[in-house]
Amino acid sequence: MKKKRNCRIMIMMIVLLLISSLAGCGAASNGGAYDKNYGNAENSGMLGDSIFEEDSYDKETSDEKNDTSSGEYAERKIVYTVVTELQTKDFDAAMDILQTEIQSNGGYIQSQKQTDDGGINSKYSRRTLTMVVRVPSENLETFLSGLKNDNMHTLSLSKDSKDLTTEYYDKEIRIESLKLQEERLLEMLSKATDLQTMLELEKRLADIRYEIESFTKELNLIDSNVNYSTITIYMTEVVEYVETVEEPASFGERIVEAFQESWEGFYDGIQNFVVWIVYAIPTLLVLAVIVVAFVLLIIKLRKRTKEKYPNGQNTPNAHSQNDNRQTKN
Repeated sequence: MKKKRNCRIMIMMIVLLLISSLAGCGAASNGGAYDKNYGNAENSGMLGDSIFEEDSYDKETSDEKNDTSSGEYAERKIVYTVVTELQTKDFDAAMDILQTEIQSNGGYIQSQKQTDDGGINSKYSRRTLTMVVRVPSENLETFLSGLKNDNMHTLSLSKDSKDLTTEYYDKEIRIESLKLQEERLLEMLSKATDLQTMLELEKRLADIRYEIESFTKELNLIDSNVNYSTITIYMTEVVEYVETVEEPASFGERIVEAFQESWEGFYDGIQNFVVWIVYAIPTLLVLAVIVVAFVLLIIKLRKRTKEKYPNGQNTPNAHSQNDNRQTKN
C-alpha cells in the first residue's frame, strides 16, 4: 500500500516537471520571436513608432484644444473689413485728406484706381476713386472718424468682423504635432542603415516639412489680416450731395414726392435744353451762314437765268422742246 502511494507521488512530480519545462520552452520561443520582430522594426519598420507618437500627441493636444475652446485663448484673432461709399465736391482736397489720414494712422494703400467720366466736356468731369487701404487694427476707428469732414459726405459704411481664433490655434497645434514628427523622423533617420527605410523616412520628412510650410504661411496671412484691417473706399465727385431720404409711408406722401420729383425733372430738363442751346450757338451760327449762302447762290443763279432768257423761249429747255417737235413732224 505504501509502495503504491510513493509511486503516485513520483508520477505527479514527473508530470509537474514536464509541464514546467514545456512552459519554459514556449516562453523562450516567444521571447526569440519578439526579439526578432523588434529587430525588424528597428531596421525596416520605424515609421510605426512615429505614427504611434503622432496619435498620442494629437490626443494630448486635442485635449488642450478642448480646454481652450471655451474662449480662454491667449489672444483673439479677429479680422475687420470695412466698405464705405463717399461723395465729395472737391476731389483734390478729399484726396489730400485721405493721404494724410492714411499716413497719420500708420496705414498704406494696397490698390488704387481713378477714373474720369467727363465725356466730351472735360471741364465738368466727374472723377471716381476706388481705393483699398490697410490700416493697423488699433487705429481703425480713428481712421474712419477722419473720413467724416466737410469735404466728404458718407453715403454708406459697412463694417464686418470675422473670428479666426479657433482656426488659428488649430493650425498652431497641427504645426507643433508635425514638428514633433519631424524630430522623431530625423532621429530614426540617423540610426537607419537600410536604404529602403532611409528613402521612406526622407519622403515622409519632405511631406511633413511641406505641410509645416503651408500651415505657417496660413498663420502669417491670418496675422497680417488681424494686425491690419482692410478698408475699401468708393469716392465720387459730385456737384451736390445726395441726402438720405426716408421712404414715404402713406399713399398721399408718395403722390406728393412723385409730383416733386416730376417737377424737378422737368425743371432740370428745361435748364439742360437752354444750356445745350447756348453751348450749340457757335455751331448753329456756322450752319446758318452756310444755309443762307446756299440760298443766296440759288437765287442769284435763277436771276441770271431770267435776265438771259427773259421770256423763257430761248432757254435750253425751250430749245430741246422745239427739237423734239421737229423730229416728230
